[in-house]
Amino acid sequence: MNYIKELNAFYNQVLINPLSGSAMTLWNALMHINNLCGWKKEFTASVSLLHLKSGIKGTTFKRARDELQKKGYIRFTSRGGNQAAIYQIISQQHNSEQSDTPVQTFLCRAPNRNENAASSNNTQHHRYLCRSPRAGEQYGIKCG
Repeated sequence: MNYIKELNAFYNQVLINPLSGSAMTLWNALMHINNLCGWKKEFTASVSLLHLKSGIKGTTFKRARDELQKKGYIRFTSRGGNQAAIYQIISQQHNSEQSDTPVQTFLCRAPNRNENAASSNNTQHHRYLCRSPRAGEQYGIKCG
């Protein structure tokens, strides 16, 4: 697994398959742990370690973990007792690279101090890349 490619694919996929902030934080903690494990297909992580790495506890942790599994970002198996759960991170690279929806570029103009100014020197342009789940559908990117 290539960490940077997986991070980029994850954040592209989140545009199509959104996650809560807690789920995103937990996914990043799981990625870090799997990186320390040498990118195993399956690895174990205790709840206390995930609480420490993510800062998420209790029912918020359980909801975030369930959300990641439900939306296809991870698989986990609880083992009961004091045994750590078994985790598998599902690669998002295939989802990101195989999307049939093209990446769209939006050019946005920052507001001028004086909207009546004729000079284009007061205009700043920013590029935003986003993936649209359906042709023609845009995310709520507001510029200016």
